[in-house]
Amino acid sequence: MENSIIVGEEYCKPEPMELAFSTTINGVKYKEFVITDLDGKALFLLSSDIAIKKKWFILDAATGLPLLSIIKKKWSLHKGWQAFRGESKDENNCLFTVKKSSNLMIHTEWDVFLAPNTEEVEWDFKITGEYNKRSIQVVHKRDPTAAIAKMSQHDKVVKVRLANDAFRVTISSNIDFAFIASLISILHLLQQKHDARKNSIETIANEIEQGVVLGTMSAASS
Repeated sequence: MENSIIVGEEYCKPEPMELAFSTTINGVKYKEFVITDLDGKALFLLSSDIAIKKKWFILDAATGLPLLSIIKKKWSLHKGWQAFRGESKDENNCLFTVKKSSNLMIHTEWDVFLAPNTEEVEWDFKITGEYNKRSIQVVHKRDPTAAIAKMSQHDKVVKVRLANDAFRVTISSNIDFAFIASLISILHLLQQKHDARKNSIETIANEIEQGVVLGTMSAASS
């Protein structure tokens, strides 16, 4: 496949690339996420903007500078995210948009539209699978049957100690691995939001259940 450059040519390698995704390296915990090569060298960091709760940065780990800004879209029919170059949120610096394929789908799929694709009728990339089951794949419109990036469980190939829930992503040659890292980071944020909502619902349910039990006990003793 010809070079698929989205973030930068320096992130397209002539050989397949493997990245590890974790929240810790050798016991050091990061704010959100750290993306390394299989030697344990940190390449990118995911960090939230404290001032803007719905904005995150993909940082270059070597410099600490924002490579991409990720912003949650508020106005889309299908909830989505936009990625901008650097710290910008100017539409001229938008690189791509990620949107859920359909609100009615049981198995979630996400469509990725590159900035020139303003009509957003046909996707440029598609993300399929389930993040929490580590079954995510990314395909390109040129060949939807072949994954250009595939997630798998973390194993001992990585030469440093990572978090227990760390995982790997194998990326095809000539594919922008910074772009793939940003897509996986967005899925990570979505999973965090889903887990937080689920925990909140469970907490409320437990509190209601406890209230019912206490009320029943109080009624029985009176």
